Amino acid sequence: MSEELFVDVLPIAWELLLEANQEFAASAASLFIIAAVRASNQASELMHHGLQHSSIAFRINAILKFQVLWKLRYQVWPRMEEAAHVTFKVPPPGIEFTLPSPKIGIESLPVVDPPWMPQVKTKVEEVTTNQERHRSLVTATKTRKKQQTELIKKALQAQDDKKREERENFLITTIPITVQAAYEPSPVGDDHDEGNADDEGGETQPRNTTHRGRSALSLFSSSLCSAIVQIINLLDDAAVSDDGNAVYEVAYQVIWSCLVEDSALFLRYVLERLTREKQELMFKILRHLIRFVLKLPQQGAFALYNYIIGYVMFYVRSPHEEGQKHIGTALSILWMIQKRNWSIRISASESPLLLIRHR
Repeated sequence: MSEELFVDVLPIAWELLLEANQEFAASAASLFIIAAVRASNQASELMHHGLQHSSIAFRINAILKFQVLWKLRYQVWPRMEEAAHVTFKVPPPGIEFTLPSPKIGIESLPVVDPPWMPQVKTKVEEVTTNQERHRSLVTATKTRKKQQTELIKKALQAQDDKKREERENFLITTIPITVQAAYEPSPVGDDHDEGNADDEGGETQPRNTTHRGRSALSLFSSSLCSAIVQIINLLDDAAVSDDGNAVYEVAYQVIWSCLVEDSALFLRYVLERLTREKQELMFKILRHLIRFVLKLPQQGAFALYNYIIGYVMFYVRSPHEEGQKHIGTALSILWMIQKRNWSIRISASESPLLLIRHR
């Protein structure tokens, strides 16, 4: 397909993103994402036009269309022909700095008792009680057996109460539920091989039943990520549509879901331009985001914090005319992230920043 054909398809696919038919909307989203790779400027202009429209309904619909594109970014490769990744080349991310190694902080907390995982009952043998640290070889009477049964029941009840309390305190909105619940275990090795026959003894070895998670590949180019600049700016838009939806509320919900699912991809456009043009504008966008979202999701704060550390080290290792100015601006962003996200400890970041002090 020629670039002109992709350009002609873009407006049609853009208008069909909010169709009620999910299969129809998924096809339109896949086509728009593919066309945005070949006609990136036209795709960016089309999204920016909708996000800057004078009509409130148009601006809200443009935000929702971006959300549809974001959610269906995993639908592109499965809908393309076999071995499409060989012929259809997608430009890699253009971020010039790298993450610190090892990374600082914890990306996300494990989900407490996830309901989408197979439920495993606790065996009686796995229950440990403080009263039975040492077992002596004695004949157990009926009274002793009754005490053991009561202790096991109490230990199981305490374990259930602990899980219940952890579930109540866990913020389920801070994890990508769709991605987590789409976990699909796949056996390692060939499923059809029941075992490996031994040449000498003729015995069969047990099959490896270890399971690993599979995840589909996503496709979301930098031209699509450019829309986040306008979406973050719409956080200041207090206009309300006829059906009672505020523009900034819709923008906030979309930003939050994107940060929870894939913070690095959502901020990719901004991170790519931190070492290129409009650096002051990109830092302004980041400040606006951090100030509006008082407490970023943990994975969002983790990604942004580590990327800014990598940005600082980039200018430390390669001196630049305005390097000290950029480093100072980046450190102010780090302080804003740390101030609003207490889970990232300052002590963990002292080692890379010590290099800056010595230089």
